[in-house]
Amino acid sequence: MRNVSYAMQAHFVAFAATGDPNAHHIHWIPNWPVYVDSTQNFVYNATLDDTLNLHVEKDDFRSEQISWFNARWTYLN
Repeated sequence: MRNVSYAMQAHFVAFAATGDPNAHHIHWIPNWPVYVDSTQNFVYNATLDDTLNLHVEKDDFRSEQISWFNARWTYLN
């Protein structure tokens, strides 16, 4: 679980410092996908045996809600 925690910190610190969560330059951490009206989500998954499971997965179960939000908050896009 230490590696998952380290990966989360690297993403968040890089984002706070540069505005880009991928600016950490650590090769074993997958890139966080750019937010658009897409169907991808970054997953941090720590297991009991400390297996590192970081990945991007399909996330479309709430696409209608995301479209509604994006249509009303266009200044964010």
